[in-house]
Amino acid sequence: MKFAAAVGFNPRHPNNEDIVRFATSLSESVSAATLKVYLAAIRFHLSQGTSVEGLRSQRLVAVLKGIERKQFDTRRSEAGSQGGRQRLPVAPSDLLTIKAQVGTSAHSASDKAMMWAALLTAFYGLLRVGEYASTSTGEARNLHTLTVAQVQIAETEVVINLGPTKTSQFGGGGTVLLHASANKELCPVEAVKVYRSRRRWSNAEAPFFVHDNGKQLTQKDINLQLKRALGPEVSSHSLRKGGATELAARRAPEWQLQAAGRWRSSAYKRYIHTPAGFPSH
Repeated sequence: MKFAAAVGFNPRHPNNEDIVRFATSLSESVSAATLKVYLAAIRFHLSQGTSVEGLRSQRLVAVLKGIERKQFDTRRSEAGSQGGRQRLPVAPSDLLTIKAQVGTSAHSASDKAMMWAALLTAFYGLLRVGEYASTSTGEARNLHTLTVAQVQIAETEVVINLGPTKTSQFGGGGTVLLHASANKELCPVEAVKVYRSRRRWSNAEAPFFVHDNGKQLTQKDINLQLKRALGPEVSSHSLRKGGATELAARRAPEWQLQAAGRWRSSAYKRYIHTPAGFPSH
């Protein structure tokens, strides 16, 4: 309301240009994630009888992507100037260390199966943490948290139909396909099938990854497990980074890497870790 009054437009009937100006005005004071929440709230209120075309425009999507990239580059620059550490990718050999840590934890058998299935799904599916777990510890399910209905389990593959994601704020998500591996120890399909055999859900809209006590898996749970197994230089983001690095090591073409991680730009290149002394090409 304050912004509308300041620049002179009707807050109940904003056009595409008004929405873009609003987003741009906040880009220096709030994060891109917070800005998306504001826009989602505006879209909800406007949808009660008013056109919301301005909130679906390609221009607005492009502006949001630009804000995200600028803020990402700024954070990376600040981290470098302060001696900040980049999160290391999780390697396939690290997965075995993580599995051993999960196996010796005090969790129940079903919770162990849940954690292991989530970790392998995130690694081989190149998932952002918000696409399979909650980013908060609250009871309410995250908008993007994976539900039972979004996961189809077959004999040799798992199909995950994602909801709206970071790169598709105003549309549907993508599809992630997990293939069975000859290495049963690190097979994501086998891990998901074992987890399913131990878990019962109340309905199809329930979170897919959930503890025995009914609480959904959170980013905090993932980070705690990874740090216990591999140390402070890894986080939930390390799984996505590790999955991309492993795919690149298998000489996957660029289009396949970009599609697998659902990147709409060359941003995927920042996720591929090249060891020191190894040719960058």
